Amino acid sequence: MPCFFCPHHPLEKPPYGNICSCRKPAPGLVVEAIKKYDIDPQGSFMIGDKICDIELAANARLNGILLTTGHGLEESKKVLKQYPNTPVLPNFKKAVEFIVQHGQRRRNRNKL
Repeated sequence: MPCFFCPHHPLEKPPYGNICSCRKPAPGLVVEAIKKYDIDPQGSFMIGDKICDIELAANARLNGILLTTGHGLEESKKVLKQYPNTPVLPNFKKAVEFIVQHGQRRRNRNKL
């Protein structure tokens, strides 16, 4: 299973304290994965519980889904104000169901 990670943190000293293009919400690591594995961003999703996850989705041109678990409930007002079309779902299971339905609708449109 491939793994991408950002070693940087804004509170650390260089070289790990650098401002980078790989730390959320910057899309660097996602763009790298898209290129390396020939991923379709329009058919891909970023699922998270913070506004930075949805910002990452927007920056990488992915579909974002906010979960109300974790920080999601308190973040949902900020997310919906900035990204009003973002699905807000109660858990990961509902997110998976949403993605499957989205994929079926997309495949049906492509058949026409």
